[in-house]
Amino acid sequence: MRHLSALEWWGVHLRMLTSPAQAEQLGEVTDPLGRAPALPFGHLHSGWRAFLGKQEAAYSLWYFEVPDGDAAHAQRLRYRGFAWVKARKVQAEFIFEWG
Repeated sequence: MRHLSALEWWGVHLRMLTSPAQAEQLGEVTDPLGRAPALPFGHLHSGWRAFLGKQEAAYSLWYFEVPDGDAAHAQRLRYRGFAWVKARKVQAEFIFEWG
């Protein structure tokens, strides 16, 4: 997998500055069968908590989307997640949706 430069992240994929509380609202899981934990991001909750633990001073939380690289599927998203950003550089990522 090719790593994106800071400019690619900043100019293309970072969509919205957010907060952990807002991110957890986006990650609410409702499973009528009760198989997924009723926690932010469901089965990915422990990964989310580990990601939150990486926050340092001056980090900001951004929501990001990475579209499919295939021109025929340009409207389809490959990844959705959150990134800790400091000085316009991505420091850590949490991906909660991929396809």
